[in-house]
Amino acid sequence: MFVLRLLPSCSTEIDVTADWKETTFVMALLRTDDQEHYIRIHKAFLDKERDAFVIASIQDSIYYKNLTVRVLKQRNNQTVETYLCESVDTALMEPGLFAHPDMLLYRFRSPGFLDSSFTYTLQITTPGGVVVTAPREPYDVNAIYGGPIGGFGSEGVISFALPPNTPLPPNYNGINWSAAPSQVKPRIPLNAKTFDLTLRIFYDEWNRFTVSPGDTPGLALKYVDWVAYPGQQVENTAVVTPLFLRGNNLFAYMNSAIPTVDSVNRRLRGTLFIFDFADQYLNNFLQINRPSSSLVDVRPTYTNVDNGLGLYAFRRSIPNRKEVESSVGYPYSSNFFRKALGGNGTDSLRIKYPQLNFVP
Repeated sequence: MFVLRLLPSCSTEIDVTADWKETTFVMALLRTDDQEHYIRIHKAFLDKERDAFVIASIQDSIYYKNLTVRVLKQRNNQTVETYLCESVDTALMEPGLFAHPDMLLYRFRSPGFLDSSFTYTLQITTPGGVVVTAPREPYDVNAIYGGPIGGFGSEGVISFALPPNTPLPPNYNGINWSAAPSQVKPRIPLNAKTFDLTLRIFYDEWNRFTVSPGDTPGLALKYVDWVAYPGQQVENTAVVTPLFLRGNNLFAYMNSAIPTVDSVNRRLRGTLFIFDFADQYLNNFLQINRPSSSLVDVRPTYTNVDNGLGLYAFRRSIPNRKEVESSVGYPYSSNFFRKALGGNGTDSLRIKYPQLNFVP
């Protein structure tokens, strides 16, 4: 047995209920391809007279009154436009530890997508006159533009080289997932530091006892999401790094995610390629807070908020999330959808996982 003794000269007393000090917490993950943006701001403190769990359940204890919130659109430290944020009550909170059902958020609207050639500085003034700003550290000085995630040197049409090629050859019939690996060559937007590649796998499902071959009634288009490449670090936005996708891995994920139902038949229709990009701030936060295999895990808490705590960062999805959400019912019109080759293109799926009842 090991006994840890503290040296007499060391002071270990910490007064967790010291004099009250207002602390502002900020959480904002802004999508540059949105025009309506939401920011969560609340306060926290310890009270010598009341339990912290009790305080958390009282709305006035965690939300400010009369808070002034602005987002400054700037270039070369000069403000060219100011967005005044309005407070919005949202019924997002479920019964639990924190005050519910209303969550107070702050919203601003931009006339278009956020422009990567500008910076967007958050400025909060509390009722006590404390000014909280974000981001605290400067944007990447090596970036072509210093602002949020943008396009490829311009805000024009964004394209990816998806398998097998773009544009598609005249004889293209779909991806053969039972053949050699497919190759994806993504173009990286400016100011992106990391990304995930997710494949939304679409398949038809119908009752095999009531629907005859060739019939359409009763078909249901379903999907599962496979995060094929999580947390890919970006070293250079000008360098195209090929990503390889193997049918064996895709089919194994489908087997783990799709339930076995004896009464249905299924047919693989295709995949929607979804790229989720994060900027340097969100990348820093993810890197610091990623799981560790160490027995002793002591790490700093990341924040890029000055005079407060929290995270103010930018992200971008390609295709944008509105297109992804609208693709649930009918994905085939998207430029990022690739149909699956029928017949022998799914041989491996049917042979290895017959319990899923996929047909050619």
